[in-house]
Amino acid sequence: MSSFPQYSVRSTTELILAFEQLNKHFKSLRLWWRGQAKAGCWKLVPSVYRNNHARNEAGLIHKFQKKARARHVCNLENTDYAGWLFLAQHYRLPTRLLDWSEAALIGLFFAVESPEYDNLDGVLWAVEPMALRAVHGEAAAIPLSDDQSIASLCEAAFTRDHKEDPRILPVFPEQRDVRHMTQQSTFTVHGCQDPLDGHPNADRFLARINIPRIGKGPLREWLGFLGISRSVLFPDLENLAAELRTDNWASPVPPPGSAGARSQP
Repeated sequence: MSSFPQYSVRSTTELILAFEQLNKHFKSLRLWWRGQAKAGCWKLVPSVYRNNHARNEAGLIHKFQKKARARHVCNLENTDYAGWLFLAQHYRLPTRLLDWSEAALIGLFFAVESPEYDNLDGVLWAVEPMALRAVHGEAAAIPLSDDQSIASLCEAAFTRDHKEDPRILPVFPEQRDVRHMTQQSTFTVHGCQDPLDGHPNADRFLARINIPRIGKGPLREWLGFLGISRSVLFPDLENLAAELRTDNWASPVPPPGSAGARSQP
């Protein structure tokens, strides 16, 4: 098994240095990013291949199809297999997709967001999508969901009896949901349960930035200063309200006419 590049960062200075080294290693600025709060717990395997969900993969996505339209303006044909998987993944249904972002700081956000995991090290993964396609013998271009290679991998998720496909391919989604836009979403589609970080040629397309627990708080504060927050990445009222509940600098606006209200000129 090959060894991919690894770095460790606890500050913004170290993070920027790691970005510069990754640029030199891959000779590319077109990396995709994935943050995980628990570095030692999760392999780069989609959720459908965890906890025995794979044997019910088709049942899960078919039930999602039947019930989603009453809850979301889907505008998807039943045969738009990739579109349904993109939508289901963003609402946390177990699928064969793995989330990535074109934005490094959005990936970092998911690695350091929750103080609940401040006692654990985090990780920020980087993948070079063109190189990932190359190791699977695919053309040097990132496809959309209607590409035949992507379509066949996605359609298999809707079929109860299908053979595993060893390919793991990157894809640009159509932005069907506002979360796709705000999170600058991209995906890898996995035809099998083999972890991406266990691939024999992982050094050609993958890198890992470890975030020791001591660095999570400072990096989280830095992201907040830059305006990267949960209510921005998940732009709905529930996440806005949750953020305001824990917002230390927000203060109530005094009612008109009160002592604290500013008088009109």
